[in-house]
Amino acid sequence: MSTVKQEMDEATPSRSYRAADRLLVRTGRRGGAWVVVVALAALVTTGVSLAFPAVLGHAVDHIVTDGSAGPWLAWCAGLVAVLVAASALDTLASGAAIARSTAWLQ
Repeated sequence: MSTVKQEMDEATPSRSYRAADRLLVRTGRRGGAWVVVVALAALVTTGVSLAFPAVLGHAVDHIVTDGSAGPWLAWCAGLVAVLVAASALDTLASGAAIARSTAWLQ
C-alpha cells in the first residue's frame, strides 16, 4: 500500500512546478495580440505547405499532357507568395510577442 502512495506522490507535480507553469502562462499572455497573429500565421503557413505539392503536381501534369500549365502555374505562384508573406509575418509577430513578454519579465 505504501508503494502506491509513494508513486502517486512522485507523479503529482510539486508546488514549484505549478508556480513555474503559472508564470509561463502569465508571460505568454503578456505577448498580447501578437500571440494570436503568430498562431494564425502558423496555420496559414501549414495550410499552404500542405496544398502546394498538390497544386504543383497538377501544374506538372498539365505541362506534360497539354504543353501548358494553365491556371495551375498561377496558383503555384500565388501559394508561394502567400507562404513567403505568412512566414515573414510569423517571424515579425513572434519577435514582437517575445519582446513584450521579456519586457514584462524584466
